Amino acid sequence: MNLELAKFYCSLCGYETWRGEAFCPQCGAPLEVYSRKAWSIARGSPSMWRYKSMLPRVNNIVSLYEGYTPLRVFRGVKVKDETRNPTGSYIDRGSSVLVSALRFTSAVLSYTPDFTLSLTAYLRASGSDVDVCLQGARAELGELLVSARFGARILFGECAPTVSYENPFMVEGFKTIAYEIYEQAGHVDCISIPAEEGILAYSVARGFMELSELGVAPDIPKIIVAVPASRVKAKIQEALVKLKHVTIENVDDRDIISEVVKLALKGLRVRPISATSYVAAKNKKDCIALLTGTEVKKVRTPQAAAREIRKLTRTQQAVLEIVKREGKATAYEVWRKLGGKVTLRGVYSTIDTLSKIGLLTEELEVRGYRRVKVFSLRS
Repeated sequence: MNLELAKFYCSLCGYETWRGEAFCPQCGAPLEVYSRKAWSIARGSPSMWRYKSMLPRVNNIVSLYEGYTPLRVFRGVKVKDETRNPTGSYIDRGSSVLVSALRFTSAVLSYTPDFTLSLTAYLRASGSDVDVCLQGARAELGELLVSARFGARILFGECAPTVSYENPFMVEGFKTIAYEIYEQAGHVDCISIPAEEGILAYSVARGFMELSELGVAPDIPKIIVAVPASRVKAKIQEALVKLKHVTIENVDDRDIISEVVKLALKGLRVRPISATSYVAAKNKKDCIALLTGTEVKKVRTPQAAAREIRKLTRTQQAVLEIVKREGKATAYEVWRKLGGKVTLRGVYSTIDTLSKIGLLTEELEVRGYRRVKVFSLRS
């Protein structure tokens, strides 16, 4: 799809345009991409592109298996775990749609946590050159290292970004969270969504509204937009409150930090803004908290990998032998082949280590109604 051929519209006031604007000039709501939508699920696809019929038409899909993230329960709260996306953030959904729809030979990005790393990964996967501009000293080293490893040039000083988070194609990608929750859980009473800008919450709400308009979902869940008390309001809060079923809830910063620590102790490392939705959902019945991203961005150097390869344990060697013999296998299948010599948790840990040092590669397959990871030897 060429940008010149894309039509954009505002769902609140009906404004339409062929220009690549981000927000409606009449009411301030995020613009959406016009496309004819039909509800169907490509069940063999282990990514958000299983809802291709609900997304803008593209010639070539650029995907890193984003989406189709699990619903999990942490300390009694059901969560939609978006930390399972390729770069650890829900933004991967929007990046995939944006880069699939618009062809770039080069792009300039102004550094923003999560967004820059996500879009860099997809732009590089499509063959685009990427410059990341860093102003000042505030940046997450892990993200910059991963971006550089992908092939982005890190520049210092002011620049003119050519792509930004506030983009209608990003909105279309974020809507797939609503489609997935409906597929995975059917009707739920409410969804709690963290908000800085508010674009994510607007997109998910619109996704549920589209399901209702198409006659797929009989009811729209209540959308709670969780805003840190220190922030006061989301950027597009006035547009948000015009949507049906949307309410704003301020969350105490001390409660946010407390939950960040508790979730980390359970093995889920999330940013404070992500935990905002968890706090808002805690005391509500049948409410799903959207955990939007993780702060864990690890980079393993080739030198460190070489050192670890020389120190393989017997269990690691046995796992490699099973995967080599089977061609590819899930962690559970490896555990079965080991005959109880190692716990299932131990097998997961071993496979994780072997993947990190570059001996195993993973891919996703759909088996029944589940997306599973299968592992094979890296060629």
